[in-house]
Amino acid sequence: MKPYSRRIVNEFFRKKLYLYIVFPIIAVAVAVTLAKNFFEGNTEAAHLNQSGNLVKRVVVTGDNTIQISFVSPRKSSYVITDLNEKRLVSGMTDTSRTIVKDLTPSSFKVVLRTEHNGRKVKEIVKIPKGYTIARSAISRKPVPMASEFTYQGRVHGLFRMKINFQGQKVSSNQATFKVSVRNLNYETPVELKPQYFTASNGEGKVVKISFRGNDSVPLGQEKVFWISFKEINSNEISGAVITYNTPDLDRPIPFINE
Repeated sequence: MKPYSRRIVNEFFRKKLYLYIVFPIIAVAVAVTLAKNFFEGNTEAAHLNQSGNLVKRVVVTGDNTIQISFVSPRKSSYVITDLNEKRLVSGMTDTSRTIVKDLTPSSFKVVLRTEHNGRKVKEIVKIPKGYTIARSAISRKPVPMASEFTYQGRVHGLFRMKINFQGQKVSSNQATFKVSVRNLNYETPVELKPQYFTASNGEGKVVKISFRGNDSVPLGQEKVFWISFKEINSNEISGAVITYNTPDLDRPIPFINE
């Protein structure tokens, strides 16, 4: 073989050998980098999806507003609403830790939602003591018993409640009422604890009451419980009022036995 031809052949094999050696190294390096970036960008989201531990700090400021600090992967979308569906803030995260200020929720719990690469995370956040909500001075018109009342948020009906008079035991001066509640879109269970109910007879006097049945209704469920009036005369049943009120409602909900 001529020297010139030999040089061409050698050069060809050298280039081919270079490609065989260098390209796999470059490919592996690129793959490792991509995998690392993907892992770092999604591990935190995956962890938060399991634990829901987004919020790191909630503060009530001196001007009666809320400041919330939470963690999520960079370039996550987020939105915070209160239980009455009032949107407080929304946006896109620039860093893994985000601080939002000057929030004025109309409830003592708010809902934080984040989304990153299709992973959605939701957390219910309790507002610390010290925050004050300005309630409406206009009372709600009493709802006739046996009529269904829907507590309305900014967008959806949040829950439905109906109270029916079941009857009275004259011998013991007790009257029983059936309470039906369906949680339509309320982010937390509808709480039916005794302290959230007050009652009065037809003359407007406070009546002692007792409870039997469920004490909360989770999202998408419907439950029934019973309220009993103690020491009430038959002539005091007409006009009796049962009022449901929690710190998170915009106004109390009264039901009247017409």
